[in-house]
Amino acid sequence: MSCLRSKTLPMTSSEPITAQEAAALLGITRRGVTEAIRSGRLQARKLPGRTGSYLLDLEEVRKFGDLRKASA
Repeated sequence: MSCLRSKTLPMTSSEPITAQEAAALLGITRRGVTEAIRSGRLQARKLPGRTGSYLLDLEEVRKFGDLRKASA
């Protein structure tokens, strides 16, 4: 992990992943991940800039996936 990323986006000890990677891990679309972030069901850090991509904590994504499976 780069120094810039760790200074700008403090994360837990888990590996940060992109929304696209989270979508692949969860078996949903990137838009589904974005909607979960906006609704507060999934936590993420928004990167600076106009497009403002998201970084998510891998462990949080796994927990979210477990919750989705349990409720299905």
